[in-house]
Amino acid sequence: MSSMWASCSDGGSQPQGSQDGQLSAADAAARRERSRLQQKKSREGRKRREEELEGAVGELREKVQYLMVKNAELERENDILWAYVQHYGGLRRPETFAKT
Repeated sequence: MSSMWASCSDGGSQPQGSQDGQLSAADAAARRERSRLQQKKSREGRKRREEELEGAVGELREKVQYLMVKNAELERENDILWAYVQHYGGLRRPETFAKT
């Protein structure tokens, strides 16, 4: 038997080079499949993270809207209180707190 033939269970009917080629092809296919699965997992992770971030952005926008409304309410109350203070002879509103 020449060195080109491997001792296989079927009596060495396949050349060693052919077996190596099949193993290399199988290894390459397995690597491609692992790579494909890793990319799929990575895409799913990015999509999940994107959805989480979109949800967080929505929540922050709601909070900003609430705080803007609350700030406007507090500014109105503050204006009313300063008007009372001035009406009853109290201090003038400091320039640093004056409305622009």
